[in-house]
Amino acid sequence: MKKIYLITGASSDIGMEFIQRASQKDTGALFYAHYRTMNARLQSLKTDLGDRMELIQADLSAPDGALRVIDAVREVPAYILHLPAGRIEYMRFRQIEVGEMQREMQLQVYSLLEIYKVLLPKMARAGYGRSVAVVSSCTSGMPPKFLGMYTTVKYALFGLVKSAAAEYAKNGILINALSPNMVETKFLEALDQRVVEMTAQQASRGRNLTIQEVVAAIEFLLSDENSMCGENLVIG
Repeated sequence: MKKIYLITGASSDIGMEFIQRASQKDTGALFYAHYRTMNARLQSLKTDLGDRMELIQADLSAPDGALRVIDAVREVPAYILHLPAGRIEYMRFRQIEVGEMQREMQLQVYSLLEIYKVLLPKMARAGYGRSVAVVSSCTSGMPPKFLGMYTTVKYALFGLVKSAAAEYAKNGILINALSPNMVETKFLEALDQRVVEMTAQQASRGRNLTIQEVVAAIEFLLSDENSMCGENLVIG
């Protein structure tokens, strides 16, 4: 049976690494790869994979963004990987703007809700499915200071994951969250490097996570070896 994946936020470092690895392990897999902004590596992946990869351009922070993704998915995926996220911005609670938080909720939470509402019933009829939403280690224990908006959105995303998991586990669909500590991606360029270094020093491994380590955890959660459902796998 052909493996069909839907990856939202596929232009991210994690998304592109996942597609590259999954396409090498299964040469018959089909990837619906959502992106907002094209980059050279994503274009290169498309060139390499040809008709095994279908690109879907949409801004998930816009109300109609998720609908554009759904309309472009012509075959029911067995695997959904949700990666969209805005840049991390440190700010005090009084600086949080409701409009900006609503934009992040649309990007990360409401978009996945729309996708789940349409695709999970179809996956349920097939009797099989796996989904992972990348959340954040801030949802485990006391979160860092000055990340109020970021933390609130991530908890909402995890709440959505748990709610969907509770409803669809009986249909053979396992839905989980993955919460990595700080990962060495291009997003870190926008952060104060002192914060990046301090986080690495405080991590259990004495360093930040690599993209490859995060993708390996995603692969496990999407595999038949995984039996967890509605869990938040924290790695760091």
